[in-house]
Amino acid sequence: ANNVFIPLMFFLLPNKLQTSYERAFSFLLEKIKSLNLNFAPDSIRVDFEPAIHDAIKKMFPHIPVFGCRFHLGQSWWRKIQSLGLSTEYRKFDSSISIFLRSLFGLPFLPPNAVSDSFVFDFVLIKPDDARVTKFCDYLLDTYISESALFSPSIWAEYLPCVSRTTNNCESFHSKFNSYFYTSKPNIFQFTEAIKAVQTEIYIKMRSTLPKSKMTLEREQFLNDKMMLWKNRNIDRHQFVCQVSSKFLPAY
Repeated sequence: ANNVFIPLMFFLLPNKLQTSYERAFSFLLEKIKSLNLNFAPDSIRVDFEPAIHDAIKKMFPHIPVFGCRFHLGQSWWRKIQSLGLSTEYRKFDSSISIFLRSLFGLPFLPPNAVSDSFVFDFVLIKPDDARVTKFCDYLLDTYISESALFSPSIWAEYLPCVSRTTNNCESFHSKFNSYFYTSKPNIFQFTEAIKAVQTEIYIKMRSTLPKSKMTLEREQFLNDKMMLWKNRNIDRHQFVCQVSSKFLPAY
């Protein structure tokens, strides 16, 4: 609330297995029950890690799960790099670069429009390059087809909002790590760091932070483009291409 994100619970897990996440969620539910609290989030937002998605589906089957838009872009960018397309991607005037960059607008479509847009707006006009074909196959198999590992319902949202991300968690982890001067701190160092974090949390809970100018500008840009598409001043492909220009991954 108030544009402030508050860390409420910390877990130290031995690995990233589904069973470990399930144990953590079980403990969370037990703790909430012991405090006579009601746990009813509208949604859960995590990164693109199959194990945690599967654990959430099992433990909270009725709560929608969404992926982080920032991490989605990073995953696509890493695939572009692994296929040897990064140099071509940076050539702003090449057909391959224009094609790849435009794809990053897909997350701003309604989920049920993603597949048609991908097939009819992109695949039919993709550059004749084996690497580009492999990238499209990767997107189809992992993110777009009905049997995809992460379907569009997880990562596509037709909303003029840029806060659909776990960046606040990433920012917290980065700052928390700065408390330590060794990769393996002892329990006493860890406890002192948690105490320092707790003090900051109490201050945050009493704060109200306005959205940054950049965030407000991006959301206004998105809203304007959505209105243009809604009023049929631009078509679906133009909408995707235009919004992608504001949300390309950093490299």
